[in-house]
Amino acid sequence: MVIHSGASGVLFPITTSIKAPLRRGFLFLNPATMNDSIPSLQPRQILNGIHPRKVAIQGYEGSFHHMATQQYFGGDPLQLLPADNFRQLVELVESGKADCALMAIENSLAGSIAHNYTLLLESELIATGEVYLPIHQHLMVWPGVRLEEIEEVHSHPMALAQCGKFLRQHPHLRLVETEDTALSARRIAEGKLKKVAAIGPEIAAWHYGLEIIREHV
Repeated sequence: MVIHSGASGVLFPITTSIKAPLRRGFLFLNPATMNDSIPSLQPRQILNGIHPRKVAIQGYEGSFHHMATQQYFGGDPLQLLPADNFRQLVELVESGKADCALMAIENSLAGSIAHNYTLLLESELIATGEVYLPIHQHLMVWPGVRLEEIEEVHSHPMALAQCGKFLRQHPHLRLVETEDTALSARRIAEGKLKKVAAIGPEIAAWHYGLEIIREHV
């Protein structure tokens, strides 16, 4: 979901496959940053007149929020502002540090994220766009590492839960919950960790130079 403040917005669906779990997100903005009116009706036109350059996301580059931002804005040049949690995400927009933000609001497996609805109700932000993102999780490692060499798998708790069937087939793997799928991948790359794998989106492997050894886990 895309959110900001000060003008009416339009929610729009993006057609996608329903075979994979879906994450629904809103784009939101601060009314103080908006013009009196925004020409909208077409998805890519909804932010005309605002020209956002700084977009806050929960998580880091290479995360699903990063993917959703790319899907929504296409090739527009943007600066991503990472937030450790959704409350911080809202604060980045309210303070004017971010022009807008993208927030996950529903998951087809886990349902609505009630806490995020509460955050929006307590803020002055408004939703002005909507994006649906199919979720595909992959097992990624430092290049050259084989599955039998892995001792731990790191990822966000939701990602680990989504991959439960695969992980149960490898009971020797120790599961480690982290703040973010992309951050898990980044830590492997920074530390050149060879006994640790991460579960996350393909963009995380690409962004941090990791190798995907199992797809769609």
